[in-house]
This record gives sequence, structure tokens and C-alpha cells, in this order.
Amino acid sequence: MTVVGDERAAALTEPHHDGSELYVLERPDDVGGRATIRLRTPRGGAEQVWLRYVTDGEPRTAEAVVDEESGSETWWRADLPVPNALVRYRWLVDGGSAGYRAGLGRAARVGSPARGTQPQHVA
Repeated sequence: MTVVGDERAAALTEPHHDGSELYVLERPDDVGGRATIRLRTPRGGAEQVWLRYVTDGEPRTAEAVVDEESGSETWWRADLPVPNALVRYRWLVDGGSAGYRAGLGRAARVGSPARGTQPQHVA
């Protein structure tokens, strides 16, 4: 990683989510399962967090709950239904030092069980 100026410090003070094992606690084996995913925010960076996703063309939200807290960060957790092979989602962060933010979008992809592929997160 190339760090220019205060990029590293800024990255630690922003909400963050990626497809790694720290952020995706449970992955569904098949379509119809659930993924348990997390978002990290700086402590005090959010008062409420929601997970926004689409099922059958309709937007849905799931309220995230605090999973862990330390002196410098808060981890939020939510369950994501995976009714299709590809489910797009994004986090909504409200309150705290972050203000209101919509973003941090990702997609959860479930592979075909017939091919033996594993669910993956794609950017």
C-alpha cells in the first residue's frame, strides 16, 4: 500500500467493510441462506447503522447491532438474506462523528452448489 500524506490516518477514521473474514463472519453455502457481515466504524462514529439490500426488486433494510467495542472502534453486525446468486448491499451510517452516510456498497455472490464453488464477495 502506498501512503500519501494522511491517507492512512484517514482510512482508520472512516467506516470500513470488505469481504475478508473479519467482516464476513458467516457465508451461505447455497442460495436461500444468510450471510452475517460486519462494519467497522471509529468509536462514536455512528449512532445507528443499517444494511440496505434488494430482494425481488424491492429495497429492504436490516438494522445492525453493536457486535464489539474497543477504545477506538465499534463493530456493527447484520444478517444479509441471500435469496439469489448475487445480492448487492450497502451500509447506511447515521449520527455520531460520521454524520449521515450512504455507501460502502458490495455484493455477495453465491456459487452454484453443482459446481462446488464457494460464496464470494465481489466489489
